[in-house]
Amino acid sequence: MTLKLIPRYAQFHRGFVMRHKNLYISLGITIACASPTFAEAVTVKRGDTLSKIAAQTLGAADRWPELCEANKATIRNCNSLPIGVQVTIPAGAVVKDAVASTEEAEPNTGDDAPIVVKLKCSDLPGAPGFSRDIAFTREVAGLSYSTGVAGQMNYEKWVGAISDDGSLEITGEYIQGGPDLKSIKFDGTADGADLEASGTRGPRSCTIASVSP
Repeated sequence: MTLKLIPRYAQFHRGFVMRHKNLYISLGITIACASPTFAEAVTVKRGDTLSKIAAQTLGAADRWPELCEANKATIRNCNSLPIGVQVTIPAGAVVKDAVASTEEAEPNTGDDAPIVVKLKCSDLPGAPGFSRDIAFTREVAGLSYSTGVAGQMNYEKWVGAISDDGSLEITGEYIQGGPDLKSIKFDGTADGADLEASGTRGPRSCTIASVSP
């Protein structure tokens, strides 16, 4: 007689099973354990980040590494999501009543709506330039954007201050391609949701400009 210890979540197809505390003892049964499943998928739209999707579906922006891990087969750079890609949400991770679908949500076009800008950065030797969207959150007399966990890879934070005369100053920091913290510095102008600035992101020269809704 062969005794097998079987996890409680196993599915029993046939045979006799005796339960002892939190374990089951089986005699000659066939077992099939449940495979990992996904609760849903979210289609990436302009301005989306894993932090934003994590806040909508998992209830906290700092849970983005869970989405990065679950989607590593399809998303190569968790800091830059291609528009239209599907982000799968692990089953059991979704917070009840969290926003799960962005397709049915009414667009926010009020004074508190995010300001989406296009970031364009120059080439470096051996590394081509790039561009991506950033969605700034409006703050009192300023703007902010952050993604990732401070001190960890793919962390990034921008803080913008807008003066009464419309001048814009942005400072920030990020970690990418290595453990060192790199700086962000831009100067420009702001007229409502219209932003335009130039500066540096680490060693690259970059510009940002508002994207039309």
